[in-house]
Amino acid sequence: FSDADKEYGFKLLRYLCDYFLIEVISAAWMGNHFHLVVYAPGPDELPPLEVIVKRHNGYYKAMKKIFKFGPRTPVISLENQTQCQEIALKMIDISRFMSAYQRQFTCIYNETRNRTGQLWGGRFKSVILERINALAACVTYVELNPVRAGLKNSPADYNFTTWGRYCRS
Repeated sequence: FSDADKEYGFKLLRYLCDYFLIEVISAAWMGNHFHLVVYAPGPDELPPLEVIVKRHNGYYKAMKKIFKFGPRTPVISLENQTQCQEIALKMIDISRFMSAYQRQFTCIYNETRNRTGQLWGGRFKSVILERINALAACVTYVELNPVRAGLKNSPADYNFTTWGRYCRS
């Protein structure tokens, strides 16, 4: 991936996190792959349905401005509590998040290179990290990826990790 591709990968993360309730803890874009460590709240941690409605409708309103077409998913109303609850559960689904992320990245990647077809080798891999030391080890692994690959001597010097971006700002 080019630096522009990696930059788009981070931009797309921010964009999708405006919709999904998934929080990115750590991310690294490498030459031919990326790593994400994310937090997905459980069903018992959902915000009030008013927040879900506002987030959903705001996201699709913005999409309409960006892409100049109406939303594929209809505007929702707090009056339909069942629909709001269903959408809230979709907003915490890591598989849906990753599907949207990989699909949207692939569309732009293919469009800018006049190519078609799949970009990723298969379904994403995920692991549940239940202990804090497992989370710390995983974040360390992701952030040190460019150092292990010989791209930089310090993770702070690599622009396409969350730590590198944090150190730049």
